[in-house]
Amino acid sequence: LSWAAVPVALAVGALIGVATGALVAYVGLPPFIVTLGTYTAIRGAAYLAANGTTVINSKIAFAWIGNGYAGPIPWLVILALVVIALSAFLLHQTVLGVHIYAVGGNPQAARLTGIPVAGVLLFVYGVSGLLSGLGGVMSASRLYSAQGQLGIGYELDAIAAVILGGTSFSGGIGTVFGTLVGALIIAVLNNGLTLMNVSFYWQLVIKGAVIILAVMLDKLRTRGQST
Repeated sequence: LSWAAVPVALAVGALIGVATGALVAYVGLPPFIVTLGTYTAIRGAAYLAANGTTVINSKIAFAWIGNGYAGPIPWLVILALVVIALSAFLLHQTVLGVHIYAVGGNPQAARLTGIPVAGVLLFVYGVSGLLSGLGGVMSASRLYSAQGQLGIGYELDAIAAVILGGTSFSGGIGTVFGTLVGALIIAVLNNGLTLMNVSFYWQLVIKGAVIILAVMLDKLRTRGQST
């Protein structure tokens, strides 16, 4: 692993995201099924690429990305704050952000108002893939290694975080700050359960219950707004 892996990982992540978005935007496949399918396929490809083994990082400079500090602050925290700030600015201070909310809320209505729905979807999926690649780079750097099973279960944490943060499953509702709060809640929950020596399998049960409860609350909120 070296610095050259960083742009490659970001580019591959973005391309996978755009390809996934194209299946949704142009073929009309259900987003959840498409993302689940690509997730499974890429997971298998990662195993094949590494021959089922762990790729050890011997580059100290690369490991510095995930383990270095700027004074008392870890670089990972600084990077996360930069991503949060840029995302919040994009969603709340730009025309593109307005288009993203419109497409998320009602794609048909957005198309009738002249918003390029397909282009917005490709952009959002591409950025999602790019940030997934960035997350993979940070994890590999911090752990001094890369492996096919790295990140298993993170998708559950991500879903739980955005729902707990107020993002609606029906689309068009959600904020970056809310998602940050949801992520912090999940992180505290994970750490708390681990410190309490709760079995990993029971942790999955608890997080699944949290997701179901959050979706139920979202449905009740949406139903209340529509009446």
